[in-house]
Amino acid sequence: MGMRRKVFEDARRVCYTSSSTGLFIQSFKDPLCEDSAGGGALDARISGRLMECLNRVGIETHFVRQLNMREFLVKEAEILPVSIVSHTVVSEELASRFQGKEGDVLVRPLLEFYYHKVSANGQEVPVPIGEDHVRSFSWMTEDDLRDVISCSLRAHDFLSGFFMAMGMVLCDLHLRFGRFTDLETDTSRVLVVDSLLPEAFCLKDAETNASISELSLCQEKLLPMEQKKRIGERMGILDVRNPVEKRRNTWFGLFRKESREG
Repeated sequence: MGMRRKVFEDARRVCYTSSSTGLFIQSFKDPLCEDSAGGGALDARISGRLMECLNRVGIETHFVRQLNMREFLVKEAEILPVSIVSHTVVSEELASRFQGKEGDVLVRPLLEFYYHKVSANGQEVPVPIGEDHVRSFSWMTEDDLRDVISCSLRAHDFLSGFFMAMGMVLCDLHLRFGRFTDLETDTSRVLVVDSLLPEAFCLKDAETNASISELSLCQEKLLPMEQKKRIGERMGILDVRNPVEKRRNTWFGLFRKESREG
């Protein structure tokens, strides 16, 4: 992709310019903690798979394609200062705030808005707000607000089914948004940006109700590598079979293919 220049960096990612107008390269870093080797590559695989699936069902994201194990090509977008957390099942965190019963299904999806305030040290601090804050401070237009609400509900609905097929219940989902300008048509639209890291959603085991991942709005609070691996295994990103079993299954698959062709 030629020479590239760093334009953004936080605790999890680095963003570089690319040789294509309107496209950036997003690179995932290994977290600075023990047993985190390969964490950036695993984050990239999980986030890339989820964003690709959202694109396929018409929920547009900034994800274009994966370049290698830890880098994406993404669309340039103006990051909106407001994010949304959607809830459909009462998680431990939600139960602690509202004295609800963990595991109960909500009567209707609950959407919570957060304004991302930049602190003195450059870190983003999510502050809970209401829809009226968004309107009063003109952080979004009415069209943008309608679009992000619709996008949050649709994404949560789709990913609920996606994870349930793997034996996991999606309780909470955190999405960031950006305004993308299409240079060809000279129009702009809102799309999902940032990354769908394991810290962006709360998952529970469908059978045991045991916690698999926990939602974290703080970039410094990371999910343990072991929990990320469990998500990767269920999504089919990590193959946990032993080498003998993998060779046997590969041979059996080739045998079935040759039998059908014969």
